[in-house]
Amino acid sequence: AAAAVDAMIDALTTPYDSEAVQAARDAYHNLTETQQDLVTNEQTLLDAEQALADIDAAAAVDAMIDALTTPYDSEAVQAAREAYENLSEAQQALVTGLSTLVTYEQQFASTDYTGLVFFMIIFIGAISAVIYFGYYKRDNKN
Repeated sequence: AAAAVDAMIDALTTPYDSEAVQAARDAYHNLTETQQDLVTNEQTLLDAEQALADIDAAAAVDAMIDALTTPYDSEAVQAAREAYENLSEAQQALVTGLSTLVTYEQQFASTDYTGLVFFMIIFIGAISAVIYFGYYKRDNKN
């Protein structure tokens, strides 16, 4: 029985077929503990499962990036960036839409002047207060 599972695992090739990997995992789980100890290539099965998990994680981020549309939604762009940053390096390497995400981020970077506008309003208000209270009020008292 262990040899049959070894053969199933040996038959796994890249790109991995998720159904074949799942069938090998199911066959391994159906073995007794003693039979599982006789399987010689379980690490190959674990590697295949990890590769499929990496592909799925990258595909989920790609789907988020593909869903970005105009008009640009900064929250959706930020969510896609956070999802990308939460991936492992191996998973990030599998993301195909990174350049699209960067393009969306650049759109926001070049048009988001909220902080600058707020600073300028405060700055102008402070200068106006200094001028009003420092010069006009002083001149009106004389």
